[in-house]
Amino acid sequence: MNDDLCPLVKKLDPYVGQVVRLMPNSASTPRSTPVRRGAHPGSSSSAQCRETGERMSGTSKWGGAAAAVTIALSLSACSIPGAGGAPETDGITLPAIEMLTGDVSYYGQLFMNGVELAVDEVNAAGGIDGRQVNLVKEDNASGNSQTVTLLRKYCSDTSVGILIAPTYQTNSDAGGPITNACGLPTVTGVGDINDGTNPDGFMFKNTTVRLPDQVESTLEYAIAKAGATSVAQITDTSVGPYVLYQEAGSAYLANEGVTETSGQSVNGSLSSYGPQITALVSDDPDLVVVTLQPNDAAHFMAEARDRGLDAQFVATCGCLNDPSIFATSHGAAEGFLSSSPNPPPAQAGDLAPGFDAFVTAYTQKFGEFTSPEAVYTYDSALLVFEAIRQAGTSTDREKLRAALEDMPEFCGGLCYVNTGGGTFATTELYFTSLTAKGFVIDE
Repeated sequence: MNDDLCPLVKKLDPYVGQVVRLMPNSASTPRSTPVRRGAHPGSSSSAQCRETGERMSGTSKWGGAAAAVTIALSLSACSIPGAGGAPETDGITLPAIEMLTGDVSYYGQLFMNGVELAVDEVNAAGGIDGRQVNLVKEDNASGNSQTVTLLRKYCSDTSVGILIAPTYQTNSDAGGPITNACGLPTVTGVGDINDGTNPDGFMFKNTTVRLPDQVESTLEYAIAKAGATSVAQITDTSVGPYVLYQEAGSAYLANEGVTETSGQSVNGSLSSYGPQITALVSDDPDLVVVTLQPNDAAHFMAEARDRGLDAQFVATCGCLNDPSIFATSHGAAEGFLSSSPNPPPAQAGDLAPGFDAFVTAYTQKFGEFTSPEAVYTYDSALLVFEAIRQAGTSTDREKLRAALEDMPEFCGGLCYVNTGGGTFATTELYFTSLTAKGFVIDE
């Protein structure tokens, strides 16, 4: 990888700004503690990532819809002859499997919206060498068994050379061995590639590196911000990844010698969090890590304030960046800390022009922008399009896998670097706090 492109770490004064540079885990890149930087990400690596996106797209301006900004405009000029796999057809079939029903359908619908927007944009720009992309929406009902069934179906369909796999971590873990065994490349937005799930290198993820980097960095920031000496957690253990975030948080607190006063667990949504809040009030922590689904988090914070819990609230996973939490909590979530690889939409502007353009396009299509989660699968689709362009085929699975493996960096709504092992990792992390007008970069 060219060290001049998208450098991961810059040594600048700690705690000066609200952005950290993440050093993702990889076989070739040693993990490093994220370092705060005082400069805005419009300079240095973010600018270089944007330049990379411009080179990939063949355009020198960031403007209009985000797909036109980065990759989509380049696709209509690409020649894609038949090469391996099934014969190339007039259209390109792109299945996308998400959690449209079930326990995590809130996220699943957002993720599918991101894919749909990217497909609409590339088709409006002329498709890939004049070939329209046919999106096939699949619902895995938030379940592992349905995920496996759908992936096996596409393993045997040689007209499909690549697909977008479900973002839910437990579904991803269950599906990875299936697609690896049949040699079907998949791209997923968000999540980690866990041990044993990608033995042959056919799974790819464009993601923020949540475990443990984002969890640890956000905890470090929130502890310093609140002057906390004691921390508690409340976690919905019915959501598999949430358990991993809780465990990563506990490990960090133990390593840093910070007292973890209470670990409250719930199994799904509750009508009242009374017992958990009673325990938290008794323990009197300075900081409470909230890892619940958005509506549940809002209800918990409202009830907690009513019952006298005055601790600072924080989410360490980047999965609670929905500004509606403020209204749902009746204002109790004011000051709620979080972190995200993208700045808040209202502050994106020059900080992250690709994300700013994505927000505009998303709002135009779906009416409102509620959460940044959709940008990951939007970028997953753009990454698929770029792989097809570079591979010169939409059906030859080995060529598509190789194209992804050899791509050093990538810019869509966000910018990523290929850190090896299938991971395209974001490099920015913004610390934010919730206000009545939404999340803002925390000052």
